[in-house]
Amino acid sequence: MLIRKFNIADFEDEYNTLCQHLYPWTERVDTPFGSMFCIVEPEKVTKRHNHHEGETFFIIQGKGLIITEGESVEVGFGDIVYFPPFTNHQIKNISADEKLYLITVYWENMKAVSERAKTKAVEDATISAPTVFITSPAPCANGDLHLGHLSGPYLGADIYNRYQRMRGKKTYHLCGADENQSYVQLKAIKLGIDPYKLANQSATAIQNTLAKAKISVDLFLRPNTFSDYTEFVQNFFLKLYHQDKIVLKETPSLYCESCEKFLFQAYIAGKCPQCGSSSEANSCETCGRSNNPNELIDPVCNLCGSKPVERPLAKFYFPLKQYEQKLREYYQKVKMDSRLTAIAEQSLQDGLPDRPITHISDWGIPVPVAGFENQRLDPWIEFAAGGHIFAAEKINQNLNSSKGQAWKDENTDIVQFFGCDNGYFYIVFFPALFWAYDSNVILPKVFVNNEFYLLEGEKFSTSRGHAVWGIDFLQQFSADAARFYLAYTRPETQQTNFSQSEFEQTIHDNLEEQWNCWLQEANSRLIDEYGGIIPEPGAWTDNHRNFYRELTKITEAVTFAYEAETFSPQKVTRTLIELVRIARGFGQAEAYLSEFSTKKEERRTTIALESAAVKTLALLVAPIMPDFASRLWQYLGYDTPLFGGTWEDIPGFIPSGRRVGELPLISLSATNVERTTTPSL
Repeated sequence: MLIRKFNIADFEDEYNTLCQHLYPWTERVDTPFGSMFCIVEPEKVTKRHNHHEGETFFIIQGKGLIITEGESVEVGFGDIVYFPPFTNHQIKNISADEKLYLITVYWENMKAVSERAKTKAVEDATISAPTVFITSPAPCANGDLHLGHLSGPYLGADIYNRYQRMRGKKTYHLCGADENQSYVQLKAIKLGIDPYKLANQSATAIQNTLAKAKISVDLFLRPNTFSDYTEFVQNFFLKLYHQDKIVLKETPSLYCESCEKFLFQAYIAGKCPQCGSSSEANSCETCGRSNNPNELIDPVCNLCGSKPVERPLAKFYFPLKQYEQKLREYYQKVKMDSRLTAIAEQSLQDGLPDRPITHISDWGIPVPVAGFENQRLDPWIEFAAGGHIFAAEKINQNLNSSKGQAWKDENTDIVQFFGCDNGYFYIVFFPALFWAYDSNVILPKVFVNNEFYLLEGEKFSTSRGHAVWGIDFLQQFSADAARFYLAYTRPETQQTNFSQSEFEQTIHDNLEEQWNCWLQEANSRLIDEYGGIIPEPGAWTDNHRNFYRELTKITEAVTFAYEAETFSPQKVTRTLIELVRIARGFGQAEAYLSEFSTKKEERRTTIALESAAVKTLALLVAPIMPDFASRLWQYLGYDTPLFGGTWEDIPGFIPSGRRVGELPLISLSATNVERTTTPSL
């Protein structure tokens, strides 16, 4: 017999509670389960968490509140609580002076874990509403879009938009041009042109490039083209002002004596006060943390290069601290990657600041408060108000729907795409602003972030001209080929690099050589053996069943990679390359049996399955290569729109008796995008 006594010195802080591990008992007793004795201090709550083990709580003293997903139950002495694997849970001690004692026992059952993981994936489907509102950032109107822009939120949002439409959802993609950004005026000054002219030219160029890249946008917001835009944004500010949601403070501000100008955002550069990397005033692109101009290390004026001095200046600030608890609760529900989670955690750990929302400037929307007419609203508060609330109202007005529905309707889910350099504003600043403006505003359910896309090892830069411009690239290469490679190399969780030689090699080796060859071979078999008419499946073999199982697994993997919570065009493209490899091998291997009449029933199944694989490719690649997929869809005899409720979670056969048309082929060149092969092949 072994006897073990508790020693408070051995208790450890785990999950925000004091715990003593019981079993397995190190070097004494090995058990197939784990166990801990836990103490929850009065009015404390454990960390919300889940794990792969099943777990049971035995309450031995005190009273608590068990909080799971959408359920809260009060428990006390003698209560036993079971949590299936992957169930988010926590317990709160509801006593003001009595400790809560419990024993937890947890164990591993991998079969149950696997089944529960599949069930949870269905239960936790974040985007389930019939309408999906998708946003991508308004690019700064100081130039056109380069491939770095396209590879990230813009192509990502369009791919997701098309996927959701294929699932039968109503979707609205919102984008625009950030015309009132300080970078627009700064570049115009350096170019010696009127900033309004630069903003207008850039916004037009951005729209043209998006269209050339087949990126569809339901509302492209150009602030200077809407007569009621300025008034709306000013009223947004005034509502916060009159409700004391913003404060006026005099603080030390950087002033360039040579330029006779207060410096902010684009006009000031230095080093990040947190990580020491080169940074402009706003936020650090390296660590993602927020900063103010006077916090920068070794700041210089971006106009003349001189060192600024500090002068007192009264500006309006938005206090973020009061929204800390709501942000903590929001972060437990919203889906975002580890990079954004780190920014959120770091922001809370640093302490939420009062953020300046006005600046002395003659460019942008004037502050609508007497005595501050020489100040302009910060572009980020404008973007929150105008770029989201105003634009949502415009979309709903066009639909004859209630104003602001997309941000208040329970039947609408919101997904936002953006780059890591904007992470702080999307996950910290915007939610707090929306709560301050209207507590009924519905926030995004998923944030889809991307890292920087590099060119020759350095970040793309519009201001420095270090870029491959989207419009130039798309005039030379087909949109389908460009979209495939940008998806293939998308900087999802780490920076990736663009190389034109690698782009051409990737398209040639995979799409032109493998995909085109397989499609031509499958088309030839169908024509030679069945006159181009899809046969009805006949007898099945083990090879048939194995191939169909592969198609099903690939469809499941691609579906998973298209969902917002697990969004990965990188995975989609690589999985589809594998699909074609498997399908081509299947078709070639089964062709050995084509001349044996004794195998004609099995042969029908082979051709029907290979044709189903072509259909599967058309569906799975459609969000990434819409033109090619649409032509392939038509080749298979479908006259219904591809982007409208056509998605199949389980691969289906093409109706037998249908005659195929002209087979489309993929081309690298923009001049050969309509290339087809005739049925005689």
